Amino acid sequence: MVSYAQQPDRMLEGNILLEQHAVDTYTQQIAHIKDPYVVDVLKRILLDEQLHLEMFRSSLQQLRGQNAG
Repeated sequence: MVSYAQQPDRMLEGNILLEQHAVDTYTQQIAHIKDPYVVDVLKRILLDEQLHLEMFRSSLQQLRGQNAG
């Protein structure tokens, strides 16, 4: 999905949606794939995606806090 948002808060909201989709997708794949090596790789990727999600959420919260004050 391509986003043409120019406002930082809209950009972060879009990134949050994409990261959440990635987390959901990897979680589903881990549940269905039987190869333990592939599952291990997906679990590592999932950790990265979860970290990205938290970073974007934190950035959005900080941005909204700055705009409120």
